[in-house]
Amino acid sequence: DTYKTLYTDLADAQRKQRAEAFFIENQDEMLLGTKVLWPEGESYLQLIHQLINEGQASFNSEKQNDPHDPERQLFNMEVAKRFRVKYTGDQLDRIEWLDGSRFIQANEIQRIVAFHDPALGKKAGQYSEPDFAAIVVVAQDIYGFMYCLDAYIEKDPPGRQLEKALALYQKWGFETLYLEENHFQGLLKQSYHDLPGKKPWIVGVHQHENKYQRISTLEPYISNGHLLFSETLSPRLIDQLTLFPTGYDDGPDALEGAVRQLKKADISDLYNVL
Repeated sequence: DTYKTLYTDLADAQRKQRAEAFFIENQDEMLLGTKVLWPEGESYLQLIHQLINEGQASFNSEKQNDPHDPERQLFNMEVAKRFRVKYTGDQLDRIEWLDGSRFIQANEIQRIVAFHDPALGKKAGQYSEPDFAAIVVVAQDIYGFMYCLDAYIEKDPPGRQLEKALALYQKWGFETLYLEENHFQGLLKQSYHDLPGKKPWIVGVHQHENKYQRISTLEPYISNGHLLFSETLSPRLIDQLTLFPTGYDDGPDALEGAVRQLKKADISDLYNVL
Protein backbone atom coordinates (compact mmCIF):
# COMPACT_ATOMS: atom_id res chain seq x y z
CA ASP A 1 0.00 0.00 0.00
CA THR A 2 2.83 2.41 0.82
CA TYR A 3 4.59 1.57 -2.44
CA LYS A 4 1.38 2.18 -4.39
CA THR A 5 0.83 5.51 -2.64
CA LEU A 6 4.32 6.64 -3.66
CA TYR A 7 4.05 5.25 -7.19
CA THR A 8 0.69 6.91 -7.96
CA ASP A 9 1.37 10.35 -6.42
CA LEU A 10 0.90 12.48 -9.54
CA ALA A 11 1.95 15.60 -7.63
CA ASP A 12 5.46 14.14 -7.19
CA ALA A 13 7.60 14.32 -10.34
CA GLN A 14 10.00 11.82 -8.73
CA ARG A 15 7.28 9.38 -7.72
CA LYS A 16 8.65 6.37 -9.63
CA GLN A 17 12.16 6.89 -8.30
CA ARG A 18 10.87 7.30 -4.73
CA ALA A 19 8.76 4.15 -5.05
CA GLU A 20 11.72 2.19 -6.42
CA ALA A 21 13.94 3.38 -3.56
CA PHE A 22 11.24 2.35 -1.05
CA PHE A 23 11.03 -1.11 -2.64
CA ILE A 24 14.80 -1.62 -2.58
CA GLU A 25 14.93 -0.59 1.08
CA ASN A 26 12.05 -2.88 2.10
CA GLN A 27 12.14 -5.67 -0.48
CA ASP A 28 12.81 -8.48 2.02
CA GLU A 29 9.55 -7.69 3.82
CA MET A 30 7.63 -6.88 0.65
CA LEU A 31 8.58 -10.16 -1.01
CA LEU A 32 7.93 -12.28 2.07
CA GLY A 33 5.32 -14.92 1.23
CA THR A 34 5.10 -14.02 -2.47
CA LYS A 35 5.44 -16.54 -5.27
CA VAL A 36 5.80 -15.59 -8.93
CA LEU A 37 5.33 -18.08 -11.75
CA TRP A 38 8.16 -16.76 -13.95
CA PRO A 39 10.37 -14.34 -11.96
CA GLU A 40 12.94 -14.04 -14.75
CA GLY A 41 10.27 -12.92 -17.20
CA GLU A 42 7.91 -10.98 -14.93
CA SER A 43 9.07 -10.06 -11.47
CA TYR A 44 6.77 -9.41 -8.54
CA LEU A 45 7.36 -5.68 -8.96
CA GLN A 46 6.51 -5.76 -12.68
CA LEU A 47 3.29 -7.57 -11.87
CA ILE A 48 2.42 -4.98 -9.21
CA HIS A 49 2.95 -2.25 -11.83
CA GLN A 50 0.49 -4.04 -14.13
CA LEU A 51 -2.02 -4.36 -11.28
CA ILE A 52 -1.77 -0.65 -10.47
CA ASN A 53 -1.81 0.59 -14.07
CA GLU A 54 -4.40 -1.76 -15.57
CA GLY A 55 -6.72 -2.36 -12.63
CA GLN A 56 -7.87 -5.38 -10.65
CA ALA A 57 -10.29 -6.77 -13.23
CA SER A 58 -7.79 -6.73 -16.11
CA PHE A 59 -5.01 -8.12 -13.94
CA ASN A 60 -7.18 -10.97 -12.63
CA SER A 61 -8.18 -11.87 -16.17
CA GLU A 62 -4.72 -11.71 -17.72
CA LYS A 63 -2.50 -12.93 -14.89
CA GLN A 64 -4.61 -14.78 -12.32
CA ASN A 65 -6.77 -16.90 -14.62
CA ASP A 66 -9.80 -15.28 -13.02
CA PRO A 67 -11.54 -13.53 -15.90
CA HIS A 68 -13.71 -10.47 -15.48
CA ASP A 69 -16.91 -11.48 -17.20
CA PRO A 70 -19.21 -8.51 -17.90
CA GLU A 71 -22.13 -10.94 -18.05
CA ARG A 72 -21.44 -11.99 -14.45
CA GLN A 73 -20.44 -8.67 -12.91
CA LEU A 74 -23.32 -6.66 -11.53
CA PHE A 75 -21.94 -3.13 -11.30
CA ASN A 76 -20.59 -1.05 -14.17
CA MET A 77 -18.33 1.26 -12.19
CA GLU A 78 -17.13 3.00 -15.35
CA VAL A 79 -20.44 4.87 -15.48
CA ALA A 80 -20.66 5.52 -11.72
CA LYS A 81 -20.74 9.23 -10.95
CA ARG A 82 -17.87 10.72 -8.95
CA PHE A 83 -17.47 13.81 -6.81
CA ARG A 84 -14.88 15.81 -4.93
CA VAL A 85 -15.09 17.34 -1.47
CA LYS A 86 -14.11 20.98 -1.05
CA TYR A 87 -13.02 22.31 2.33
CA THR A 88 -12.81 25.64 4.11
CA GLY A 89 -9.91 25.03 6.46
CA ASP A 90 -10.58 21.54 7.79
CA GLN A 91 -14.37 21.90 7.53
CA LEU A 92 -16.39 20.39 4.69
CA ASP A 93 -17.66 23.28 2.57
CA ARG A 94 -19.38 21.60 -0.36
CA ILE A 95 -19.54 18.55 -2.61
CA GLU A 96 -18.92 19.07 -6.33
CA TRP A 97 -19.96 16.54 -8.96
CA LEU A 98 -17.04 15.84 -11.30
CA ASP A 99 -19.26 16.14 -14.37
CA GLY A 100 -19.97 19.74 -13.32
CA SER A 101 -23.72 19.23 -13.24
CA ARG A 102 -24.28 20.31 -9.64
CA PHE A 103 -22.79 21.00 -6.23
CA ILE A 104 -24.14 20.56 -2.71
CA GLN A 105 -23.42 23.00 0.10
CA ALA A 106 -22.57 21.64 3.54
CA ASN A 107 -25.92 22.83 4.92
CA GLU A 108 -27.70 20.70 2.28
CA ILE A 109 -26.18 17.49 3.66
CA GLN A 110 -28.93 15.91 5.72
CA ARG A 111 -27.27 12.88 7.29
CA ILE A 112 -23.88 11.15 7.48
CA VAL A 113 -23.70 7.55 8.71
CA ALA A 114 -21.11 4.78 8.77
CA PHE A 115 -21.41 1.01 8.64
CA HIS A 116 -18.82 -1.35 10.13
CA ASP A 117 -18.59 -4.93 8.86
CA PRO A 118 -15.97 -6.39 11.24
CA ALA A 119 -13.48 -9.20 10.73
CA LEU A 120 -11.15 -10.99 13.11
CA GLY A 121 -7.94 -10.18 11.26
CA LYS A 122 -5.15 -12.66 10.58
CA LYS A 123 -3.72 -14.54 13.54
CA ALA A 124 -0.13 -15.73 13.83
CA GLY A 125 0.27 -19.05 12.04
CA GLN A 126 -3.12 -18.80 10.35
CA TYR A 127 -3.08 -20.59 7.00
CA SER A 128 -6.28 -19.38 5.38
CA GLU A 129 -6.73 -15.77 4.32
CA PRO A 130 -9.06 -13.74 6.56
CA ASP A 131 -11.88 -11.55 5.31
CA PHE A 132 -11.44 -7.83 5.02
CA ALA A 133 -12.90 -5.60 7.69
CA ALA A 134 -14.82 -2.71 6.15
CA ILE A 135 -16.05 0.66 7.41
CA VAL A 136 -17.86 2.80 4.85
CA VAL A 137 -19.07 6.39 5.38
CA VAL A 138 -22.04 7.66 3.34
CA ALA A 139 -23.77 11.05 3.33
CA GLN A 140 -27.20 11.94 2.00
CA ASP A 141 -28.32 15.37 0.86
CA ILE A 142 -31.74 16.94 1.21
CA TYR A 143 -32.62 15.82 -2.33
CA GLY A 144 -31.90 12.14 -1.67
CA PHE A 145 -28.57 11.79 -3.47
CA MET A 146 -26.05 9.70 -1.54
CA TYR A 147 -22.29 10.22 -1.42
CA CYS A 148 -19.77 7.52 -0.50
CA LEU A 149 -17.27 9.73 1.34
CA ASP A 150 -14.78 7.24 2.69
CA ALA A 151 -14.01 3.54 2.91
CA TYR A 152 -11.60 1.62 5.11
CA ILE A 153 -11.11 -1.96 3.89
CA GLU A 154 -8.23 -3.82 5.51
CA LYS A 155 -7.30 -7.18 7.05
CA ASP A 156 -6.68 -5.61 10.45
CA PRO A 157 -7.34 -6.92 13.98
CA PRO A 158 -10.41 -5.62 15.82
CA GLY A 159 -8.44 -3.11 17.90
CA ARG A 160 -7.13 -1.40 14.79
CA GLN A 161 -10.65 -1.38 13.32
CA LEU A 162 -11.93 0.51 16.36
CA GLU A 163 -9.10 3.04 16.04
CA LYS A 164 -9.91 3.61 12.39
CA ALA A 165 -13.62 4.00 13.12
CA LEU A 166 -12.87 6.77 15.62
CA ALA A 167 -10.51 8.45 13.14
CA LEU A 168 -13.26 8.42 10.51
CA TYR A 169 -15.72 9.81 13.08
CA GLN A 170 -13.36 12.67 13.87
CA LYS A 171 -12.95 13.36 10.15
CA TRP A 172 -16.60 13.20 9.05
CA GLY A 173 -18.67 13.57 12.24
CA PHE A 174 -21.22 10.92 11.26
CA GLU A 175 -24.18 10.76 13.62
CA THR A 176 -24.46 6.98 13.85
CA LEU A 177 -22.17 4.01 13.30
CA TYR A 178 -24.10 0.85 12.45
CA LEU A 179 -22.28 -2.32 13.47
CA GLU A 180 -23.00 -5.74 12.01
CA GLU A 181 -23.28 -7.98 15.04
CA ASN A 182 -23.93 -11.42 13.60
CA HIS A 183 -21.80 -14.09 15.34
CA PHE A 184 -18.60 -12.78 17.00
CA GLN A 185 -19.09 -9.22 15.67
CA GLY A 186 -21.55 -8.46 18.44
CA LEU A 187 -18.69 -8.55 20.96
CA LEU A 188 -17.30 -5.36 19.40
CA LYS A 189 -20.34 -3.33 20.44
CA GLN A 190 -19.24 -3.27 24.06
CA SER A 191 -15.69 -2.46 22.97
CA TYR A 192 -17.02 0.62 21.21
CA HIS A 193 -18.89 1.71 24.33
CA ASP A 194 -15.74 1.24 26.43
CA LEU A 195 -13.65 3.55 24.26
CA PRO A 196 -12.73 6.85 25.92
CA GLY A 197 -13.69 10.26 24.57
CA LYS A 198 -16.39 11.38 22.19
CA LYS A 199 -17.76 8.73 19.86
CA PRO A 200 -20.75 8.19 17.56
CA TRP A 201 -23.99 6.52 18.53
CA ILE A 202 -23.47 2.77 18.02
CA VAL A 203 -26.38 0.70 16.69
CA GLY A 204 -26.12 -3.06 16.23
CA VAL A 205 -27.55 -4.60 13.06
CA HIS A 206 -28.38 -8.28 12.49
CA GLN A 207 -28.18 -9.30 8.84
CA HIS A 208 -30.77 -11.90 7.86
CA GLU A 209 -31.18 -11.51 4.11
CA ASN A 210 -29.05 -13.23 1.47
CA LYS A 211 -25.83 -11.22 1.00
CA TYR A 212 -25.96 -11.27 -2.81
CA GLN A 213 -29.53 -10.02 -2.83
CA ARG A 214 -28.69 -7.28 -0.35
CA ILE A 215 -25.67 -6.00 -2.25
CA SER A 216 -27.48 -6.22 -5.59
CA THR A 217 -29.94 -3.57 -4.37
CA LEU A 218 -27.14 -1.01 -4.86
CA GLU A 219 -27.20 -1.46 -8.63
CA PRO A 220 -30.01 0.96 -9.48
CA TYR A 221 -28.63 3.62 -7.14
CA ILE A 222 -25.29 3.42 -8.97
CA SER A 223 -26.61 3.13 -12.53
CA ASN A 224 -29.13 5.93 -11.98
CA GLY A 225 -26.53 8.24 -10.49
CA HIS A 226 -28.21 8.40 -7.10
CA LEU A 227 -25.15 6.99 -5.32
CA LEU A 228 -21.89 8.82 -6.08
CA PHE A 229 -18.29 8.01 -5.15
CA SER A 230 -15.54 10.30 -3.92
CA GLU A 231 -12.60 10.78 -6.29
CA THR A 232 -10.25 10.01 -3.37
CA LEU A 233 -12.06 6.84 -2.33
CA SER A 234 -10.08 3.68 -1.60
CA PRO A 235 -9.62 1.85 -4.93
CA ARG A 236 -10.21 -1.38 -3.04
CA LEU A 237 -13.92 -0.57 -2.71
CA ILE A 238 -14.21 0.26 -6.42
CA ASP A 239 -12.38 -2.97 -7.31
CA GLN A 240 -14.64 -5.06 -5.08
CA LEU A 241 -17.74 -3.48 -6.60
CA THR A 242 -16.36 -4.01 -10.11
CA LEU A 243 -15.62 -7.70 -9.49
CA PHE A 244 -18.78 -8.48 -7.50
CA PRO A 245 -19.94 -11.24 -7.14
CA THR A 246 -16.73 -13.06 -8.13
CA GLY A 247 -14.31 -11.49 -5.61
CA TYR A 248 -14.25 -10.13 -2.09
CA ASP A 249 -17.51 -8.46 -1.09
CA ASP A 250 -16.76 -6.95 2.33
CA GLY A 251 -16.63 -3.35 1.05
CA PRO A 252 -19.85 -3.62 -0.97
CA ASP A 253 -21.51 -5.30 2.02
CA ALA A 254 -20.65 -2.36 4.30
CA LEU A 255 -21.68 0.14 1.61
CA GLU A 256 -25.07 -1.55 1.28
CA GLY A 257 -25.46 -1.48 5.05
CA ALA A 258 -24.94 2.28 5.18
CA VAL A 259 -27.21 2.93 2.20
CA ARG A 260 -29.93 0.73 3.68
CA GLN A 261 -29.93 2.71 6.92
CA LEU A 262 -30.23 5.99 5.01
CA LYS A 263 -33.12 4.66 2.95
CA LYS A 264 -34.84 3.36 6.10
CA ALA A 265 -34.77 6.91 7.40
CA ASP A 266 -36.42 8.05 4.15
CA ILE A 267 -39.27 5.59 4.71
CA SER A 268 -39.66 6.64 8.36
CA ASP A 269 -39.86 10.28 7.33
CA LEU A 270 -42.53 9.39 4.79
CA TYR A 271 -44.66 7.63 7.44
CA ASN A 272 -44.22 10.59 9.78
CA VAL A 273 -45.58 12.90 7.08
CA LEU A 274 -48.50 10.58 6.37
